[in-house]
Formats: sequence, C-alpha cells, structure tokens
Amino acid sequence: MSAITEKSSSNRKDHNCNHGIEKASRQLDKEKHPCITEQEMSLKCLDDNGYDRDKCNKHFQNYRNCREFWRLVVLDRKRKGVTPYLPPPQERSNIKQEYKHLIPWM
Repeated sequence: MSAITEKSSSNRKDHNCNHGIEKASRQLDKEKHPCITEQEMSLKCLDDNGYDRDKCNKHFQNYRNCREFWRLVVLDRKRKGVTPYLPPPQERSNIKQEYKHLIPWM
C-alpha cells in the first residue's frame, strides 16, 4: 500500500470515528437548524460520489428548498408576533402542514 493510500485510509478512519461525535453535536443543533438532515444528506452524497457536485444537485436543491421554507416561516411568524420564531422540533411537522402553501416546489 502506498503512503498516499495509507494516509487516505487513515484519514477516512479518523473521519468515521469523529463522525459519531459530530452527529451527536448536530442533534443538539437540530433545534436551531431545521435542515440538518438535508445538510447531512448533501454531505454524504458528496462523500459517496468523490465530491462530484453534479451528482448531488438534487440533494443541494432539497437543502436550499428546506432553508428557504424555514426562512419564510420565520419571517411570517415574526410579522405575526408569534414566538418562538423558529418552532421547536416537535412542532415542525404541524408547521409544515400549516405553511405548505409556501412550498411551490412540492
């Protein structure tokens, strides 16, 4: 095995070990980041496809759509004086139904 291959393999193992820690910290961010699943799917697609962005366009668009949807929800709730502006994770399924008119891409 060449030094480059060994280094790549070693980095991959380190990345996989750290992934569990990163995932746990991302779970804590889910309250502030409603699109974390879409973000993780985009990153996984890149990793699985050798960082060929063309193969992950659907994932990227899904992530952008998610961010835009929640941005519009927050703006509407601010305008209406509803707090918290970004609803907690347990309320988001109902919010998606309530605001589905904001989702022209569905």
